[in-house]
Amino acid sequence: MYDIADLYKAEVSIPVAFDVAADTVTDLGGETRRRMRDRLHDGRLLQRCAQDVQMLLLGDSEPPSDDYLDFDVLSLWDERAEAVPGGTSYGSDL
Repeated sequence: MYDIADLYKAEVSIPVAFDVAADTVTDLGGETRRRMRDRLHDGRLLQRCAQDVQMLLLGDSEPPSDDYLDFDVLSLWDERAEAVPGGTSYGSDL
């Protein structure tokens, strides 16, 4: 099991760790956080993450349309009645 951060670890955090270790720094944790923040901002990492996750999940295909979101009835699954209309308070009816 991998984390999204694992996709960028070698590119971002490992070089920052070596850069900080090579410098004489009194506040190691603080300096590392600041340099990580700067590197993530400069590399537009969040934008890349969104694009990469979309590509990983959907492939190189066109983004799906929102047509599947256009529906009138939400159904809830009930172990005895299978699907029942959502948006209704059934209380003890089921």
